[in-house]
Amino acid sequence: RDENEKLHKRVAKLENNGIRKMDARLETLEEDMTIVWKMLAKLENMEGQIDNVHSDVKLIKDYSRPTSKSNWVKGYHHE
Repeated sequence: RDENEKLHKRVAKLENNGIRKMDARLETLEEDMTIVWKMLAKLENMEGQIDNVHSDVKLIKDYSRPTSKSNWVKGYHHE
């Protein structure tokens, strides 16, 4: 009986240590995920900025493109 009780105490201690280790791992994981979410938000923000620049460049290209080559004479646009 005494051996049984000792065994139960050891098992309980091991279980408690295991739970503590798991808690510590979860806490670390939560911290890591916070960093990941912040990086993801920054990346999405950068993607939005790139999309805006791409749209601006496209607008500039479209605006500066001649409507018809025959209308362009010596660098002046004639309608």
